[in-house]
This record gives sequence, C-alpha cells and structure tokens, in this order.
Amino acid sequence: MDFLGSKLKMTNKTLKNIKNKALSLTISGALLCFGVTNANAGNLYDYKEKGLIGETTTGLVASTSKNTSAEVQALIQKINNQRIEKYKSIAAQQNISLSVVQKLAAKNIYSQLPSGQYFQGPENNWLKKD
Repeated sequence: MDFLGSKLKMTNKTLKNIKNKALSLTISGALLCFGVTNANAGNLYDYKEKGLIGETTTGLVASTSKNTSAEVQALIQKINNQRIEKYKSIAAQQNISLSVVQKLAAKNIYSQLPSGQYFQGPENNWLKKD
C-alpha cells in the first residue's frame, strides 16, 4: 500500500472512532436525562437495588424473576417505552440503526451500573455486577 493509501485508511479509521465517541456521548447524555426527567427513577433504582429489575443487552430493563408484581411490570414497560423513544430519536439523528444505539446504550449503562445490581449476560442469564 502506498503512503497516501495508508494515510487515507488511517483517516477513515480515525473518523469512525470520533463518530463512535460522539455517539457514545450522545447516548450517555440521553441516559442521564432518564435519571433527571423520569418521575419513576427513584422506584427503578429501588427495584434494581432489590434485585427485581436488571439491565438487558439491548439497553432496556427487565424483570430478573418470573414472579413479578403488576406494579414492577408496569414500571418496566414505562421505562422501556421512554428509552425506546429516546433511542429512536438518537438513531434518526445519527442516521444509524436502532439496534446499534441500543447496543451502545447497554454498554454505557453497564459501565455506570453500581456494584450489586443485575445485568443480562451473553447467554441471557442474570449476573450481579461486582
């Protein structure tokens, strides 16, 4: 590969990294808004602390148990609806697929997840964060 070709390849890779970091910051900002604007954030945090709700690999929340109360199910549905709307908005703004936004959101959520809370593992099993 000639010098110009290698520089062009490096530039494309650098631009992709910058775009991914910008998208990651956009998603992080959106997730922070959930904590501030969501009236149910306190309940969500409480249920997550009790191990009743965990974070999934798609940036959504789910029950960690088969025996979930109607109240917890309703909260999960409400939180997920809000998240999906935000993810759709980000996907449209960034001109990328919803699934990419959800995967990046899940990574960001995991990185900020406090010790002792549950997250979905690669085989869809529930794991407790150390």
